[in-house]
Amino acid sequence: MANIYDTDFVNNTAYRESGSNTGGAGGAIYIHDLNSVVNLFNLTFVNNTAYTDGGGLYMHDSNRNIFITDVAFVGNTARGGEKFCSGGGIYIHDNNVFINFIRVQLDGNTAAHYGGGLYANVNNEEFLIENSEITGNEATALNGGGVYLSSGNVNIQWNDVVFSGNVANSQGGGLYTGALNDQVTLYSVSFDGNQCSIGGGGAYVESSSNIDFLNCTFSSNEAGKGGGMYLVDSTYVNMTFVDIES
Repeated sequence: MANIYDTDFVNNTAYRESGSNTGGAGGAIYIHDLNSVVNLFNLTFVNNTAYTDGGGLYMHDSNRNIFITDVAFVGNTARGGEKFCSGGGIYIHDNNVFINFIRVQLDGNTAAHYGGGLYANVNNEEFLIENSEITGNEATALNGGGVYLSSGNVNIQWNDVVFSGNVANSQGGGLYTGALNDQVTLYSVSFDGNQCSIGGGGAYVESSSNIDFLNCTFSSNEAGKGGGMYLVDSTYVNMTFVDIES
């Protein structure tokens, strides 16, 4: 088990030497092939930088449950080099795990390509987020200003989450989801003042089997198409008690 409590990570850098094809991920913390439960509690990640992925936190093939509680990611950067760089605040690439975020703040993080606040490529998992704020993050070149979420069979339940003031250069100013083959439920989630240049100022939803928006609000989001939401190739979409405002 990996437990990290009551710690601040400030102004750390993961760099890659010139001409090298390795290194540069996880500006503050890098977790790979751990095969153990991960508990992160009462932490701050501030102004950390990764040359590639995961400006604050990088997790790949941990293969166990991940619990992140009362943690703030502020002003972290996945700055970009000669490859796609994702997850300004957090980068997760995992299979067969349970991911639980409670009272997590993603604020003012930047990724060169995907997922200004959070990038998650997950399969055969459950992903719960509760009482969290995703604000002022940016994907400077591509998709998912606040969150970029993709791949596989994943059961998603997000409750009381705020997406506000996030920006993507291409699609999904607040949230980008693609190729999800299981249930996605967003309950009491608000999308306010997010923007992107192409599609889905608040949310861009592509190739999802079942997605429910319950008691959600879309307000003052902007995009070339679908200022509030852009839906592509989704099998079943349910919207109940949803407010869409200018």
